Amino acid sequence: MRLIGLTMTTSNFFTFIDDDCWVEDKWCKTAIENIQNKNGNFCYCYRYIWDSDYNKIGLDNYESIGMKNNFGYHLIDMNTIIYNKNMKDLITAILSNYNQYEIDRIIAEIILTKNSGVQLKEGFLNQISPDFILDFHKKNIFFQNYINTN
Repeated sequence: MRLIGLTMTTSNFFTFIDDDCWVEDKWCKTAIENIQNKNGNFCYCYRYIWDSDYNKIGLDNYESIGMKNNFGYHLIDMNTIIYNKNMKDLITAILSNYNQYEIDRIIAEIILTKNSGVQLKEGFLNQISPDFILDFHKKNIFFQNYINTN
């Protein structure tokens, strides 16, 4: 569905938001202003992780951070990126060739090495964690909060 929507878009900016996510009110405006002011091709932010009962677990500042994380891979959650329209062909090509769970890792590695982007270390996106990785997020959010307060 992402690929179909992307091929039909004619806007100056585009993003993908899944049904388990919602954005903060100022996210789109903030991202677009940063893209324009810094001549970027995209802008991405951190995400807040929630459980399926809408309890906020915390800020993901350990996995979906763009740079290679402590787990050994690049990841920018696709829901946290707003792209300039000049990225449309590249993202279309990536989505046409890769359609698996790890697509976020593939996109992150490609766009971070070949394009200029803006990283905002703030949580402008909220995401409900799938149950199978909820414990992973809880453990790492707890660990990061512990490190940051000590």
